[in-house]
Amino acid sequence: MSAPAPCPPRRRVSLLPLYALGGSLTTVAQRYLSFHFDQYTQNFYRFLAGGACLLLLVVLLRPVELRRLWRDPQGRRGLLLLTVGGLFAQALYVEGLTRTSAVLAALIGVLGVPLAAAVSALFYADERQTLRGPHFVAGAALALSGAVGLAFTHDGGKLTSGGGLYYLLGAALLGTGLTLLAKRLVVAFHPVCVVASTTMLTVPLFLLGGLLWGRLGAVGEASPVTIAVLLLSGVWGMVMGGAVFFLSMREFGVIVTRFMELSMPVFTGVLGYLLFRESLTGPQMVFAGALLVGCALVVVSRRQPESAAHCVHRIAR
Repeated sequence: MSAPAPCPPRRRVSLLPLYALGGSLTTVAQRYLSFHFDQYTQNFYRFLAGGACLLLLVVLLRPVELRRLWRDPQGRRGLLLLTVGGLFAQALYVEGLTRTSAVLAALIGVLGVPLAAAVSALFYADERQTLRGPHFVAGAALALSGAVGLAFTHDGGKLTSGGGLYYLLGAALLGTGLTLLAKRLVVAFHPVCVVASTTMLTVPLFLLGGLLWGRLGAVGEASPVTIAVLLLSGVWGMVMGGAVFFLSMREFGVIVTRFMELSMPVFTGVLGYLLFRESLTGPQMVFAGALLVGCALVVVSRRQPESAAHCVHRIAR
């Protein structure tokens, strides 16, 4: 199996802010759609639109890689595990969120980043190189401190469990394992083929959820603008949260990509201020600045100029 061709350095670096900003736009769109659709209806149409678009792209542009993925027994098992595991992780997170405060949910999400960093460093040499980077410790400390500070500025800083702690911890642990599985898949196969496949595998499950607990017919009562946001956010969300996320993981590794996830609330807050006139307090801006500086230090701490995929491929050989 030949190693994937690396992206040019400038294009590689641009993947990370694109992923952070793109994910923030998806969150803002979902917040708008929550006023019009239940989560089952919203997820079905969004995943259907995004998955169909990605599947069309790979069928037209990467048909050989798509066939190779589905013909490989390990590839098929990986897709199934990633799809089912992702749904379980999401179900655990949502259940935990309904039983606890938003502050605790955010803190557990922050905890998942160093957890993923530690576990991925155990299995991948390129991840250990990132940990040894000259600016990593300072960057990680700043980013995590800023993320924790932002978490406590929401919901009045109420740190209540309400029985949801174990659900959130389960979601974090399962998400860490899925991240390692995803890295193995995107190193062996084209990332967009992986995303298109897992998305389309998820669509029938969301259809079942929509039929049982949602209201799929609500889309016929929505305005053209709302329908456009629904479908376009699905395409955008799958491209940013799926394809660009996996591409970033292949090029930069798990640790750098997961730390960039921490910056998404900053962009979401800015977009919320611009679109919904939500207020931004002084402490929030200070924590957001520390978070962004920390993420930048983590990114530049990578000593290895080649991609994570090439490093892992060379080690596997």
